[in-house]
Amino acid sequence: MIGDHSGELPLDLSPFVGRDDLLAAVTERLRRTRLLTLTGPAGVGKSRLALRAAVRLGRVRYADLATGTPLWAHLAAALGIPDHDTAHPDEIFAHLAGLPTVLILDSSDRIPGAADATTALLRAAPGLRILATGRRRLGIDGEYALPVPPLGPPDAVRLFLELAEAGGVAATALTDRAAVERLCTELDGLPLAIKLAAARARTMSLTELTERAADRFTLLPGLRTAVDLSYRQCTPQERQLWTTCAVFAAPFTAAAAPGDLDGLVDKSVLTAATDTHPARFTMLRTLRAYGLEQLGDAAGAARDRHRDHYRAFLADAADGWFGPQELDVLTTVRDELPDILAAAEHDGTPTLTRDLIRTRAPFVFGFPGVVPPADAWDILSADRHTGPLIAAIGAAFTGDPNAPALAADCLHRAETAGSPIALTWALWATALTRHRAGDHDTADGLLTTCLDRQRSFDDRWGQAWSIELAAWIIAARCDDTDEAGRAAWLLGAATARHRDLGVDLTGIRHLDDARTQARDRIQTLLGADATAAETAAGVQGHDHAIRIALGEPVSRRASAPPGGGLTTREQEIAGLVAEGLTSARIGARLRISARTVDTHIRNIGAKLGLANRAAIAAWASSTAPRG
Repeated sequence: MIGDHSGELPLDLSPFVGRDDLLAAVTERLRRTRLLTLTGPAGVGKSRLALRAAVRLGRVRYADLATGTPLWAHLAAALGIPDHDTAHPDEIFAHLAGLPTVLILDSSDRIPGAADATTALLRAAPGLRILATGRRRLGIDGEYALPVPPLGPPDAVRLFLELAEAGGVAATALTDRAAVERLCTELDGLPLAIKLAAARARTMSLTELTERAADRFTLLPGLRTAVDLSYRQCTPQERQLWTTCAVFAAPFTAAAAPGDLDGLVDKSVLTAATDTHPARFTMLRTLRAYGLEQLGDAAGAARDRHRDHYRAFLADAADGWFGPQELDVLTTVRDELPDILAAAEHDGTPTLTRDLIRTRAPFVFGFPGVVPPADAWDILSADRHTGPLIAAIGAAFTGDPNAPALAADCLHRAETAGSPIALTWALWATALTRHRAGDHDTADGLLTTCLDRQRSFDDRWGQAWSIELAAWIIAARCDDTDEAGRAAWLLGAATARHRDLGVDLTGIRHLDDARTQARDRIQTLLGADATAAETAAGVQGHDHAIRIALGEPVSRRASAPPGGGLTTREQEIAGLVAEGLTSARIGARLRISARTVDTHIRNIGAKLGLANRAAIAAWASSTAPRG
């Protein structure tokens, strides 16, 4: 028998959110092609998109191919042919001849023979256009496939809220928008999952939903039913590949996968991003959770294979980065980091962590916190490529007479190899050597070359150290207040850059000595208050630090955000500190406790990089509006 949804369009009263551009693309494409298939994973909203598009397409007939067989009876009913249960294909062809019609074939992947039937329909009726939906395309010549993506966070949140409120959930239970967004993100922005979760919101709080969202198939049984069908549509080899690929923590390359991924892409289990090189493949959290569940006892072997791949990958990267390919190698390591860390967690040995450190990617791209700092120094010092550089820097700081030769050797090796990031570090080491020897002009020229190269790629660690060294060199050379102010500003900027990288450099004697020497020279010219104010401005405005270090025309004051990044209350308290008020008097004026005032003052100091009340007062005075 024919399902109730054949022929006329099904009644659709549920909220439909966003996707205006996609709707426009469907209607425009269907004017120019005779067969358009909307593809995507289970629950992404292909059918509802087709129904919404139908109202823009003129005369439309609808066949839900998920309701059963026989196929031709479905099509006859959709076209309004009497006695459709026994209709012959020739009757359908005759009915369609010369009749301009749009036919929606919903769930075209659910019934055998859909591709052949579609071909026959298009051949028999030149005026016919077909809009199909399915997890995979029909595979017919002339077919245009349009992937339907999940909803983005704003639309996903809006859909959840509209569905929950429509279901009678009180608006006061839905005020935590951040929790709603976390829930929708965990559910991949899939409209089906969001609809099911919104229904559960009638009996569960947002906190309960978000806490249980990772166990989505228990929380939302209807979601399992949809994904079960996707799994059944895969071949045994594709199912095994699905479960094995579920161990990947992030988008992965074909080289990392244990098989041909074409089938999983065709069936919308994986999404291929071919606008990157190499192409990367992504699995939704929902499909990944299902795959891990199906993996069962084979999980250990799958994670072993995953670990072995990343061991080999990192060993090659650690040994082979020194050369023109350096930036590409490090960028690839950065892109693979989530899976590298997952493999290291499974590994139980230091091998992966050691080789990750040897690539230097955690430092270049600003996530040094993923590796143990004590181990990092020892490993880098012993590395055949990085070890000589560390030795040269150490020699420069300690005044070793071999420092110039060691730095020159590093520079020669990096230039010969054509290794771009290593070259900037060799320039930095050579500049440090010349600075420590008192040749500040040569040091300045070397560092200028270094900084100019560094801003062409994202070596956040190197940039922070170059800004620091620029402050030292400028402080050593300056004899006027403007240059002293620039040096103080750069000291603040370097401090902020190191802080943002999660690096604590206090207590390192040679570094502390260099900073103290620079700061003493600056204070001799500026005084303590002005030095503190300039340093605080650098902490807040460090986005333009490279331009300021290079002496390019940019205002140091303009680069700092209004209020120094402080809250309104913190700005108010900083101003009262500048007036000389004690914490008790400030508390009395603002009707808060002295202890709360002290907490605010500590927060102000941390944000601005200021050590005491006097420095905060100087900063507040220097930034106060002038009457």
